[in-house]
Amino acid sequence: HNTFSGYWLAVKAVERIGASMVVIPGNEVKTSMGDLIVLCEKPSDRVERMVGRDPEEVIEVSREEGCISYAPHPFDIRRLGLGEKIYGLRLDAIEVFNSLSDPLSNRKARKARERLGLPGLSDSDAHIPSFIGVAHNIIEISDLKVEDILESIRKGMVEPVERRPGPVAYLTHVLRILLRGKPSGCYAEPRTNPDR
Repeated sequence: HNTFSGYWLAVKAVERIGASMVVIPGNEVKTSMGDLIVLCEKPSDRVERMVGRDPEEVIEVSREEGCISYAPHPFDIRRLGLGEKIYGLRLDAIEVFNSLSDPLSNRKARKARERLGLPGLSDSDAHIPSFIGVAHNIIEISDLKVEDILESIRKGMVEPVERRPGPVAYLTHVLRILLRGKPSGCYAEPRTNPDR
């Protein structure tokens, strides 16, 4: 949260294992009203400096940087969702399924997406490795490039795949929270490329 630093770690991991995949720079920004996810072609120092600001300001800066912004877990009362505020924001998409949100929250998000006519996305909310890719999206793209992926999301050429983690993965997540407080990596200080 509040940083693109995970992007650099993911890029190094992909290079280390020699995988052929695209890593999208993403940042879950804690705004003054709730969480907002920003996906960019490249990490943005300007977006990292937007922590605690009004969500519309974050969206504006994100657009100027060529990024997209969407509301994660908007109606999950256990998290910092934007709730009804999403109806007044110029979002690019809405998370319609979060694998850790309750069914009612996800249902409300799907209805909001329909009402606003925005693309819907599905997220695993992975803070532990076994959650990665549980919920995901099928995105129609012309080329395996970050800019093509973001453009396809903007155009709604995305199909959310809604799945929840299995019981062992979920239990691991709950135990980690109980033992450590909150999932690792939450609300880190903004940081860019660690090699700079």
